[in-house]
Amino acid sequence: MLNTIVPVVAAVALMAGTAGVAAAVDALDPGTPIFDLRLGLGSMANPSSITETITAGNGLKTKYDWQGGADHGKHITLGLTEGTLYRWGGLVYGGHLSYDQTDITPGAYEVNGLGYRPRGPSLQYHAGGFDIDGGYAWVSSREPRDLAAYFEIMPFIGGGMAFADTVNQDGNGNFVKTTTQGFFYDYGVRGGAYLTERHFIVGIDVYYTAGEGRTQAKDVAGTDKLKIDFDGFGGGIEAGWRF
Repeated sequence: MLNTIVPVVAAVALMAGTAGVAAAVDALDPGTPIFDLRLGLGSMANPSSITETITAGNGLKTKYDWQGGADHGKHITLGLTEGTLYRWGGLVYGGHLSYDQTDITPGAYEVNGLGYRPRGPSLQYHAGGFDIDGGYAWVSSREPRDLAAYFEIMPFIGGGMAFADTVNQDGNGNFVKTTTQGFFYDYGVRGGAYLTERHFIVGIDVYYTAGEGRTQAKDVAGTDKLKIDFDGFGGGIEAGWRF
């Protein structure tokens, strides 16, 4: 994961350094400030691995390795981006609230090394959190009345709360629903291409996301721990208002 994201972060840092030199040379350009409020709807990165460990009250452990059946889930964001743009572009930064949801119906899973292809077990994962980001942006025209192309690339990092609902079979063959809660963290890089005119901004963004979510529930019957790893690409649309 780090082998993928480190070169991208280095490239953004290089662009930032170049931007700083250009700013010093073009000191007569006062720049144009921007402040965006955007709503995004897209798909989250597909889980790369899902492991659930159930420890009964007597200490007996059952491990589920969920396999297949996970589609790209919903990814909803509400974010702010601000900065100052010059003829060469500019540095921008901001943050966004996010909500993710994915429904997982396994094609198969392993229990203590034995494979099964049952009907009935399912998993639903929810996560809500906050990411901060910062990077480089460029716009074809800084005149608000013009129809302009706007591009940005921004590494991000964040985290928040995670929840999971799982349905498994107990020792008597009955399906039992368990709700667990915990935390998640993520990091990655996102890039966007937009059109702006007057105060409107609309476009598409793509992102590479890595990270993990961990949830847990504990009662007199035992402990249920779930670990979900993410490592992949997602994308969506964004629209908003440029103040």
